[in-house]
Amino acid sequence: MTSIDGQPFIPSYLKGTSIEKLQNSDESFLPTCFEEYSARYVKCMDNKLMIKYTGPGIDDTQAESISTDFPVPPEVLLYYFEVDIIDKGEHGYIGIGFAKNLDILDILPGWRFGTMGYHGDDGRKFFGEAYGKRYGPLYSTGDTIGCCVNFVDKHVFYTKNGINLGIAFKAPFNDDLFPIVGMRTRGECVEANFGTKPFKFNIDSYAKAFFSEPRIIAQEDILRQQIDYAFPYSTYDFDSNSYSTYDFDERPHTIFYEITRRGVLVYF
Repeated sequence: MTSIDGQPFIPSYLKGTSIEKLQNSDESFLPTCFEEYSARYVKCMDNKLMIKYTGPGIDDTQAESISTDFPVPPEVLLYYFEVDIIDKGEHGYIGIGFAKNLDILDILPGWRFGTMGYHGDDGRKFFGEAYGKRYGPLYSTGDTIGCCVNFVDKHVFYTKNGINLGIAFKAPFNDDLFPIVGMRTRGECVEANFGTKPFKFNIDSYAKAFFSEPRIIAQEDILRQQIDYAFPYSTYDFDSNSYSTYDFDERPHTIFYEITRRGVLVYF
């Protein structure tokens, strides 16, 4: 599911930004679905948007998280996704958040260094710690939990049923982040929305204000200016969203890695 109706996949709130203008017409590099890299107990349903816990669910050693097909690069500046709780299962031990890599998914989000998560059974937030801190309300069957990372202001916030719950984590988020969902007891089932349908939270309005800030406009201008520097023998037309000579065999996110290595992005 790398494209929608033959077009590059891009959430509505990121349309018109530089991240859209550099997308490959054949493949996406933003998350589109879950992926079973080494899953034991959390399994994808047919569409890879719905996942279900299938393990014994006896103790914490049988908890597990699952990640998306692609990570979120910092160059996107802002990223949001939502998770519908289809069934809380036996105890609702469900966690939603991010992970830096795929080697730390054998536990709930936030219980290990390099992960963060907001848990439904106790409303606590975890950032590489065992006990966590009080954060928001519990969530259960029928609720929708959203998760947003702001790479510029370096924080993560959550939403519940369209309401912003406030900042959960503050840290220097400079690495790719995989959206993850973790489960621990039998019967737990959720379905994610990575932007293929409307969100409960009005992220479009939030993103419009965010990308209208002078400091964000400046970063986008820097990125656009550096495209010609990084690819001096190609011409990019932002109005038509096309290159005249660029070889699209290269993965789109390598463009950002190349530009970043040359010192394009400066976080204010």
